[in-house]
Amino acid sequence: MQTEPGLDKFVDNSSGVRESLVPLITWEVKIVPCQRHKDTPIFVLATAGLRRLVIEESRQVLEDAETIELDKSVEWEGRGLLWLGCPEL
Repeated sequence: MQTEPGLDKFVDNSSGVRESLVPLITWEVKIVPCQRHKDTPIFVLATAGLRRLVIEESRQVLEDAETIELDKSVEWEGRGLLWLGCPEL
């Protein structure tokens, strides 16, 4: 699943990062059985837009994404996000 705009549009906008990712995570929670939430990674693809940013901006967006707080019914703590396509981050 993917959304528009990409995360590269949310530099200095942590609420935008949250608004972009929460629907994706909510969708994932509905598909993955509850007992598997804690050990099911969430992959976020660093597409060209995120890779084009200055590295400090990319890191800030990624840090904002990793600090998302979700509804208490979602087992999130300790899961983190796995970033693909941006090895320097």
